[in-house]
Amino acid sequence: GREHEVGSMKFQWFNCHAGHHVQLQKSHVPPARGAVTGHQKDTGTLYAVVCHHTAHGKIPGKSDGRTAWYSWGGREHQTMDFSYITVVNRGFNPTPPVIPDFHPHPHPH
Repeated sequence: GREHEVGSMKFQWFNCHAGHHVQLQKSHVPPARGAVTGHQKDTGTLYAVVCHHTAHGKIPGKSDGRTAWYSWGGREHQTMDFSYITVVNRGFNPTPPVIPDFHPHPHPH
């Protein structure tokens, strides 16, 4: 599919329910509590990730469970070195996964 840009002045953040927090998890498959960020016809479900050891440092990105992609300098780059962003319960109480809410927010100048 064709990629669409929303502009360089916007970003999103995770808003977790009380008693939960966000953490990174290295895994060869998408974890059960991985934050789903969308779906693309050509790759399927996409997960929020942090791409490691890029030429530009750690950068947020998306993954289909095999490869991760991140944007830098107006281009999309890929890496195999990434961690999933997961939402977990603060206590040891197995509960159904909590899907974070996404909130668009203009970037301050």
